[in-house]
Amino acid sequence: MRILLLVYLNMILASGCSPMDGARFEREEKYQMLESESETYEEYQADVEGILLNNWAELYASEVDHPGSSELEGKNELTPEQLAVLHKPTNKPANCEFGDGRPGGMLLVHGLYDSPYVMKDLEQYFRDRCFQTRSILLPGNGTRPGNLLQIEYTAWIRAVDIAVQQLSKEMDDNIYLTGFSTGGALALNAALDNEEVKGVFLFAPALKLNSWHARILEGLMMDWVPFQKFEDKDLVKYESMTLNSVIEVSELASFVRRKLTGDRPDIAIPVLIVVARNDYTLDSNTAIRLFETGWFGDQSEMLIYAPLESGEYRTDVVSAGDSGAATRMPVYLNSSFIHNANGNEYLIADYSHMSLLLKPTDSHYGLEGEYKYCLQYFLDKSLKNSCETSGNTITDICFGERRVIGSAKYPQCNKRGLTVRRLTSNPRFEEMTQHLDRFIHQYIDGQNTAVGYLNCQLLAELRIRHR
Repeated sequence: MRILLLVYLNMILASGCSPMDGARFEREEKYQMLESESETYEEYQADVEGILLNNWAELYASEVDHPGSSELEGKNELTPEQLAVLHKPTNKPANCEFGDGRPGGMLLVHGLYDSPYVMKDLEQYFRDRCFQTRSILLPGNGTRPGNLLQIEYTAWIRAVDIAVQQLSKEMDDNIYLTGFSTGGALALNAALDNEEVKGVFLFAPALKLNSWHARILEGLMMDWVPFQKFEDKDLVKYESMTLNSVIEVSELASFVRRKLTGDRPDIAIPVLIVVARNDYTLDSNTAIRLFETGWFGDQSEMLIYAPLESGEYRTDVVSAGDSGAATRMPVYLNSSFIHNANGNEYLIADYSHMSLLLKPTDSHYGLEGEYKYCLQYFLDKSLKNSCETSGNTITDICFGERRVIGSAKYPQCNKRGLTVRRLTSNPRFEEMTQHLDRFIHQYIDGQNTAVGYLNCQLLAELRIRHR
């Protein structure tokens, strides 16, 4: 890795950084956040929507910063109003009631560079399982990447804590949290600090980043990750990356990790963790090790997507670490398979950091979605062109995970001569939610008929012999 960084730095010095310019790469004086507990959620939503509208109207009026055209949700070009809707916080009622009649609230927290859009399928899932759902837009996100030039992770913590307190008052101290990536670390932090939180769902939680080189680059007086200033064609998240934001997430991860493993009582609430083992963005082994050694408590479960020799579920016996906690066993799900849908076959070589949250039918990030993640080929125009212009099926492209430069190598892709495109949706989303069903039924709402379709076959599969 260090050799790769030296090569990376030599390229930077030899060729310079991206020449891109414009207001998108500058910090605004104001960005959105919950200012205080006295501010109602409706006031916060209105304030954020106003900021989003002003931001996108300003960018549309600029020849340099105009976001261009998009086919997202069937539109040739989205208006500022439509973009504001895609990014704004949500607040939606449950579609049923908990079995014992309690109100239950679910706060969803997106990741760095993201927006509430990436949580929408999980939001719908939880509404159908009797949670009132609410999401926030983390400070610095949803507008322009320059707003992350000076962000501090404490602003994210404060925004989540205030949202937790507000929702808790409305839900009679019976709330749950779902977080993705940076949002996963924030959700876990809030769960550790707020007894009103009765359970937490973590998807690729940012408990350690693969970012040891960020401080070195910062020492070279850089504001942006080299070669990571883009046109930001993805209109629901940033493609461009500030060094400060990466460092702040790394600091947040360390802060939460120390709190989790410090001298404190064991976690007594249900915790479900879902990760991709070969996640490029995060060191998923940290979350796996913490789970296996018992730091998430007795009501914790973990799903790990990893390439397996067969499509079966399996559990691996692991050894306890120095915590002395009881050994826990994750459930492994196969992340390498051929996905069949609507008469088409899709070659899935592995899951990526971005692949956990959304259905494969999503109009933007799905297998046939309009957005194609090919940013890893910034040094190879031929591969980038192949990645962006190829079709989506098994004869055209291979889906997997990216690397610093280019993508991971997969024999099944190489032998077909296929370019690897980063996977941005979960082809087995419905299968994953079956595991969530069982978890909710066992630990949260076993009386609820909406979750009462517990799959006995799934339970049997979870008890498969160790191997």
